Amino acid sequence: MARKTKPYIWGACRAARDAEEERKARGDAQIAAAARACGGFVQNEIGRWIRNCPDCARTLLLNSCSDGGVGVTGLGNDGKCPEVPHIGQWLRDNGFGGAS
Repeated sequence: MARKTKPYIWGACRAARDAEEERKARGDAQIAAAARACGGFVQNEIGRWIRNCPDCARTLLLNSCSDGGVGVTGLGNDGKCPEVPHIGQWLRDNGFGGAS
């Protein structure tokens, strides 16, 4: 005999899913606003905001941080991009938060 699921469980699952979708939409909107304000970032075919560093030609990516802010990451595996700390500081100074 199959167990019956309580209706409140489905409601709780729906509420949790809706909250997660809302959080993601807010984060995406905040990243887009930071990209426009900072300048030079373009949205690629999968929706990420990227730009190339003028110094090292590494691809820089704006992303959501665990604290809810926006951070920047240099993609690649060879050393550090000199622009990452500067852009990260600009994001913090201009209210986009992030502890990247």
